[in-house]
Amino acid sequence: MITGHTSRLRPLTFLLTIFLMNANAVGQTQVPSQDLRFDSTPVQERAPGNGGTEFTMASNPNFLTLRHPGSNHTFAFGLNNLGMIVGEYIDAAGTPFGFVFSAGKFTTISYPGSVATQAQGINDLGEIVGSYGVTFGFFQGFSLKNGVFSQISYPGSIATYATGINNLGEIVGIYFDQSSHQHGFLDSGGVYTTIDPPNSASTLLGGINSSGEIVGSYCVSPCTQGASFTYSNGVFTNFNFALPNALYGINTQGFLSGAFSPASGSQSDFVYDPTSGKIISFDIGGSSDTAAYGINDKCSVAGFFTDPRANFYGFYIQRDSCP
Repeated sequence: MITGHTSRLRPLTFLLTIFLMNANAVGQTQVPSQDLRFDSTPVQERAPGNGGTEFTMASNPNFLTLRHPGSNHTFAFGLNNLGMIVGEYIDAAGTPFGFVFSAGKFTTISYPGSVATQAQGINDLGEIVGSYGVTFGFFQGFSLKNGVFSQISYPGSIATYATGINNLGEIVGIYFDQSSHQHGFLDSGGVYTTIDPPNSASTLLGGINSSGEIVGSYCVSPCTQGASFTYSNGVFTNFNFALPNALYGINTQGFLSGAFSPASGSQSDFVYDPTSGKIISFDIGGSSDTAAYGINDKCSVAGFFTDPRANFYGFYIQRDSCP
């Protein structure tokens, strides 16, 4: 499993995966799985928990490995419908920087005066959200629009993390209150609203689509049990999956992306197809941990995986359309 990749911080990557380390599925039933083919060349897929045959990444033209030049680790988190990808890389000194990857090139994102920056979400207008730290402690959120940074800070919080943005400019994320309790939030035009499922002791919001549908995960005290959910028009709906899981992305057609933890204890990516009700998970050759974070309206997916030497790489699986 993934642990905090920079122990001096409370990085969002750590917060996003801690649910999988501690949470067991709450009253959920197994969702069946079936193959999903990615364009003309198939990515090797498998049913969750059933193993699978690895594929050679270089032989699949629809699979792109992302590693920032000179970095020790690279994580891909969000993408838009133009194929622009945002994420984070860790340089040789252990410093986290954000990035946007577009047209085959990396551009570094660093919040002014910060010691660490993470880019988490991007919309079709190129607006980016993420988090930064000016000291090695809690982060604050930011938005980046037309080259101008703006701070995102939930009123009265001690820390704020922005995780997703839709084409209406609505932003989701998490914040810590004065008692260090973790909550989800929606920022709509500067108006902040707490988004917590009933009885949640800790909430994490992963993404929002342009219809205002939100995905996230939560746990109930003492956080030995957890679940993922969708949220729309004031209604929370638990995501039915028998294994511990977290939801990170949702597109306008309702396809979901996330990660689950099988009995082996490793972390595996998945995509949920709402038209068939199926769960799809795909192998990334030799990796013990994978996560699917962003999903766009063509069902292209961005995320990250580890190699046998515990190096982190971003990935991008490109599709022309959803199934």
